[in-house]
Amino acid sequence: MRWLGVLVCLVAAYRLIGTPLQTVAAAVAVASTASGLVASLAPRESNGRILTGFQHVCAALGGFFLFVSIAMR
Repeated sequence: MRWLGVLVCLVAAYRLIGTPLQTVAAAVAVASTASGLVASLAPRESNGRILTGFQHVCAALGGFFLFVSIAMR
């Protein structure tokens, strides 16, 4: 499930290319990817509440940007 949030963020960032939200969506996608990599490379840290919460926030922002990109087209 961890990588589904990353996928949503990446798709949203791709769909927002050429819009004013491109930079913010790309930053969220990078942060989501980085948190996914940290969780994969350091499994002991992936059980932390802060990292899990950060992943959920990034996934929620990615979902928001995905819906915005759908509404803009």
